[in-house]
Order: sequence, then C-alpha cells, then structure tokens
Amino acid sequence: VYPNPASDYLNIVFPENQSIEEICLYDMMGICLFRQKGIQPSGVFTFPVMNLAAGNYMLRIITQDKIVTKSIILK
Repeated sequence: VYPNPASDYLNIVFPENQSIEEICLYDMMGICLFRQKGIQPSGVFTFPVMNLAAGNYMLRIITQDKIVTKSIILK
C-alpha cells in the first residue's frame, strides 16, 4: 500500500494472479468510508482519498485466502 501517508490517491499492489474480494477504508470510529468489491487481478488498484479529512484510517483487504489490515495516514 502506497503512498503512506497519502493525500490524493492510495495504491494497493497485489499479485496479478490474485483477485481481491473486498477493500474497505475505515475511519477510527469503525465506519466504512470506501468499499469496493470484486476487484479483478491487475496488479494495482488505485482509489481517490483527496475528499477525506486528514487523519488515521484502517484499510482492510480481503482476498480468497486471507484478510490484511493496514494503518493508513491521510494528510
């Protein structure tokens, strides 16, 4: 996941042969602010964050075989 901290866009890099079932960006209150399901394998998924307030967020990535959670800082 890059850049971190981010200001305009957030990029998620994953193996080209792996699809992502769901990506969700949560604020620190646990509210999902951005959700995308069924992302096809392409290597990189980019989404805009420029309209979100500066602060700390949690990014949850669900694949077929695991769940990954990353701390994200928006500036």
